[in-house]
Amino acid sequence: MTNYSEYIVKWAEIDGWNFKPTQYSTRMPTWKNHLKLSPEMAALKTRWKRWRRTLPGRMRRIVFPALEPVLRSPLRTWMRRRGARYVEWVRQGRPLPSLAETEFKVYSQNGEDGILLYLLSLAGANLDGGRFLEIGIQDGWECNCANLAKNLGWEGWFVEGNPTDAERARAAYRNHPATKGLDIRVIGHYVTRENVNALLDAQGIPPLDLFSIDIDGMDWWVWKEMRGLGAKVVVVEYNSAFGPEREVTVEYHPTFDRLAAHPSKLYYGASLAAFVKLGREKGYRFAGVDTGGVNAFFIREDLAPPGFPEVFVREAFRENWAQRGQGSPGEQFDLIRHLHLVEV
Repeated sequence: MTNYSEYIVKWAEIDGWNFKPTQYSTRMPTWKNHLKLSPEMAALKTRWKRWRRTLPGRMRRIVFPALEPVLRSPLRTWMRRRGARYVEWVRQGRPLPSLAETEFKVYSQNGEDGILLYLLSLAGANLDGGRFLEIGIQDGWECNCANLAKNLGWEGWFVEGNPTDAERARAAYRNHPATKGLDIRVIGHYVTRENVNALLDAQGIPPLDLFSIDIDGMDWWVWKEMRGLGAKVVVVEYNSAFGPEREVTVEYHPTFDRLAAHPSKLYYGASLAAFVKLGREKGYRFAGVDTGGVNAFFIREDLAPPGFPEVFVREAFRENWAQRGQGSPGEQFDLIRHLHLVEV
């Protein structure tokens, strides 16, 4: 007879709920470990968790616009002083901070706003009037260049492949009191490696201070194809599921769709090591990643100041926080191991 003293009840069966004794860890169980929901209840729970997770962002969209007129001036002054402090530290030969120590968030997804202020200051960018190009912004509310545009008066180009999101972003920047007088162009254009340089030529984009790309798929291929930007700082989204050592990217397809590529949504983009290798070929030094494990940052080699620390992929690598629910990077890679990857 089975000795159920070695088991705890993990799932219960009540009106369609499945009951199954399962060997479990020795920690004390809670009611959350006891119940396996029906498909309908599981879907409801997923919607609730998604709503709860996105609540701070949605509240920020409601509250922050009302506070922007009051906060903009002191925030701009604070960022200018912070940037000047970084430059002064270089002049004095003081040890420079890690990227994690520079993070803060105004409009970015994680702490990218702070990291960009730090790197752009070190690279000699004019914080009061730089130029940017960002490919992949959704509706433009939460992206890497929004803070520079709205709070520091930067001008540049946003490119978004979804027509609805592009129109929303266009209207938002056209009507925003801080940006409606600036030369900020929102272009509805689905970027591929075949058309990206034609797009740049058509827009007459000059040498930039910042280039950012996040298109959930062909990022490595598009950046590899681009020419003539000369950006001082570059930001790319990497896929932590590939781990810190593999130099790989998904194979190129001009109409790639991450959501349709694999049910796990883990088959997209390129590894951190692949981007670091490409950046080196283009004359960029790897500066590190954000603590959320989403974006990798590069500074142009000829603009990196004396004392700027050398960063290695294995030391800098972080797991994407949004993918942790699917296990470790090794476990995530096992889910997509059978799919075709290109070694770079």
